[in-house]
Amino acid sequence: MAVVERILYALHLFQEIDPLRAKVLACAEINWSLFGFSIPEWSLLAFCTVGLFALWALCRGWRRFSTAED
Repeated sequence: MAVVERILYALHLFQEIDPLRAKVLACAEINWSLFGFSIPEWSLLAFCTVGLFALWALCRGWRRFSTAED
């Protein structure tokens, strides 16, 4: 048995960890979806959209800057 496990057993912390594990596993359940996508998938889609928009704006500004110097 590892040192950490011995400490947890000695301090009776395993009694507190088991309910926490059950709550964490409950968070892994998908309770909501829209058009077949869950909240993490919608977040990824939004992040990619914002990132692509930022790259588009950066490239557009860079083209304006490079043509202004010529």
